[in-house]
Amino acid sequence: MSEREFLPPQRSELLAEAAPTGKSIPMDLSFTPIDYTDRSSQSLLLNWYNDSELSPLFNLFQSEEHAKYQFTRADLARRALREGEDARGGDLWIRVDGRRAGEARYEMDTAKLVTRDEGTGWISLVIGEAAVRGQGLGTAVVKHLEKCLEQSGARRVEVGVFEYNDASLRLFERLGYRPIARREQRVWWRGQMWAEIRLLRELSSGG
Repeated sequence: MSEREFLPPQRSELLAEAAPTGKSIPMDLSFTPIDYTDRSSQSLLLNWYNDSELSPLFNLFQSEEHAKYQFTRADLARRALREGEDARGGDLWIRVDGRRAGEARYEMDTAKLVTRDEGTGWISLVIGEAAVRGQGLGTAVVKHLEKCLEQSGARRVEVGVFEYNDASLRLFERLGYRPIARREQRVWWRGQMWAEIRLLRELSSGG
């Protein structure tokens, strides 16, 4: 590739809504598999991935130029091929009252983990629709992903959060995740490089 070209940023970080300030609005929450080759699905996902305010919360941008990257349908098609080979994970729509409101993924013993102990899961989520943030949705999604991992044999779960994503850090700490590593100079945002925080929680089934 030329010097001005680069690979799409990794999508391994977490976005969670701010902690609720009042009562949560009752929601019918469900999960269905994502087909990354479906054009309707691609259109919705690209709206989220290319949102200049949302995207820096879950994309591992390496520079100001990198942060200008616009995801395409081709990126999603390649992702479908790559992730279709992973039998120990899943990509899920987060549905609220039947409508697609976010994206979630769980993986087992993936190479991106800091924790090298076998039986470690990884989760990531994006609450794409602003209208459902701040209502406790992030908590419910994390608990669902943990159950999916437990069924796959996970004994613990690791997550990665950028240090400027205060809402996500509060969410995971509230759910019992504890910092295990700080990876400096990992992501570009607003004119500088920031750290990525890794957090871990032992699942009850693991003792």
